[in-house]
Amino acid sequence: MIFWISIFSLMFLLYIYLGYFFLLKALDYVKSSQYSYEGGVSFEPMVTVILAVFNESEAVISRIENILECNYPNESLEILVASDGSSDETNELVSKFNNKRVKLVSSTERLGKSGIQNLAVKFAKGSILIFTDADTRFSNGFIKEIVEPLNDPGVGGVDGHLLFNVKLQSGISQGQSYYWSQELKIRTLESNLELLAVSSGACLAVRRTLFRHLNTVAGEDCLIPLDVLDQGYSMIHASKAIAYDQMPEGSLKEFQARSRMTQRNWSGVWMYPNLLNPFLNPKISLALWSHKILRWLSPVFLIIWLSSSFFIFFNTEGQIMFFYSSFSVIFLILALVGLIFKLVGIKNLVSGIVYGFFLANIGFFVGIVKALLGKKIVLYK
Repeated sequence: MIFWISIFSLMFLLYIYLGYFFLLKALDYVKSSQYSYEGGVSFEPMVTVILAVFNESEAVISRIENILECNYPNESLEILVASDGSSDETNELVSKFNNKRVKLVSSTERLGKSGIQNLAVKFAKGSILIFTDADTRFSNGFIKEIVEPLNDPGVGGVDGHLLFNVKLQSGISQGQSYYWSQELKIRTLESNLELLAVSSGACLAVRRTLFRHLNTVAGEDCLIPLDVLDQGYSMIHASKAIAYDQMPEGSLKEFQARSRMTQRNWSGVWMYPNLLNPFLNPKISLALWSHKILRWLSPVFLIIWLSSSFFIFFNTEGQIMFFYSSFSVIFLILALVGLIFKLVGIKNLVSGIVYGFFLANIGFFVGIVKALLGKKIVLYK
């Protein structure tokens, strides 16, 4: 019995991190046609870029300038800097910025990121809304590329192609890079199969008519794609709409990012039970359960696999059982070695990646526990 519990938990882990990707590859291979939109067609709708900030005086001007440098018509671009009760010089710097396309929307008190985004949308003139952050940077053709799929009336939202600059060359940072590279491949496949249900809040576009008031306990990266799907439209991943950001540096920041993301998005995804129902939405529910919920639950399967395998290792005789259970012991040893190497400043790719995997799963676990306990994140520091 313990053996089969161990096997099933391992199978879930393999499906979450490998099987789902290969399932998408297989479905994409047998699909007769892939989604595509007409290239070369002039489509330059009025766009409002909503830049949510809080005390970003050191970065806000360079961020605005980066957006203005995008190859997009001046008369069709508006930038709303949504300042969430900033107490530094952010508001003053934006107010003095000499460009009529840049406007300040501010609150005197903290509303939270989703709250200030809700406020900014009320002042938006564009038919297309683009959400972004202060630390993100757009490529020159980003705006043109992210709005182009919206020329298709069946497309309601577009996820940009977010790339991370990895400053640290540790095993953990390399592991993060591999993880994100796999994530982008999955999003591309889901987009081809018309079951994309996720996005990056740093580079996300949506039709103004489809935007719904954001619940402040969840993020725009979770809620907007689900709102788009809930209204009968599709989400597309635009691989040519390239934006850049920085990965969290260090174990603590990586853990905090995973925990925060999981806590907010776990709360958000359960607001759409119809999309999770495989009888009502078989394609979207497959993506949501496989790409989101099961991945957040992976620490549960990891704990079951490790504990059951350790029981087999120490309590069962036989070469086959010993050989199978030894993998869990080696896996845990690599994680511990990765932690020790991290503490003493030694770089090792394999142990660092395994340690990073454990760290991410601890973040998932803490995020779920906090969400289940009813704890909410509204304000960011």
